[in-house]
Amino acid sequence: MSYPLEQLTRVAITTPHPDPKLAMWVATEADLAPLAALAAGGFTGSQGTPAEVPAEQSWAHRSLDEDFESVFVATHRMMLESVGRPGWQVPLVVAAVDAPETPIGVQYLADDTLSGTVLTSAWLGVEHHGNGYERLMRGIALDLAVTCIGAETVRSFVFRNNAAALELGSYFEYSAPGTQAVRTVGGRLREFEVLEVSAHAYRMRSPSTTSSMSIAGRDALAAALPAPGSIDLRSSVSLALD
Repeated sequence: MSYPLEQLTRVAITTPHPDPKLAMWVATEADLAPLAALAAGGFTGSQGTPAEVPAEQSWAHRSLDEDFESVFVATHRMMLESVGRPGWQVPLVVAAVDAPETPIGVQYLADDTLSGTVLTSAWLGVEHHGNGYERLMRGIALDLAVTCIGAETVRSFVFRNNAAALELGSYFEYSAPGTQAVRTVGGRLREFEVLEVSAHAYRMRSPSTTSSMSIAGRDALAAALPAPGSIDLRSSVSLALD
């Protein structure tokens, strides 16, 4: 069954760190157009530049297309409509605490139902890249996946030549069990490096990020994003989003 999205409007995450300070919240309809405008101006993310992202990310495919904004909004609206169902995907708006009206990027969490993992990915507007936001965003995503959603494994995919994303994986002590070939928006067949960390390993290796930050609406977020495998797919008619 679907989850009432109005329950998620009170989900707000604020980090206490002096530099940088981030605010994150579940995207609403009002956020989608500003985010589309930000992405249309160029973005970098855990999976590379726009021409290198997986072809399934239709909004990225349209980054230079006149229909970009409508595709971006429709794609993210579908993500929000998946909340509460197997294969859910949720976009978290990222902004600086001192300028919450100006988004700088998006952090995604997704249920990979078949593998029983939570997937994370993210992007930032190009002007915000390299300011220390990426590491904090990844830490928040990992902690939310493990401590709030209850994931046993968290996984990310990055291109093998994306040194910054691989460095983040090393910082959080991901393992690299293998690679996966993916057709990109640019038409090339590229290899992803599969990075993953178990909940147990993460708790043992890494200091908690969320334990020292404010999370309003934690219970609502946990209820809306069931842990992978916690919903019996045999009794569900919902389809996971690609």
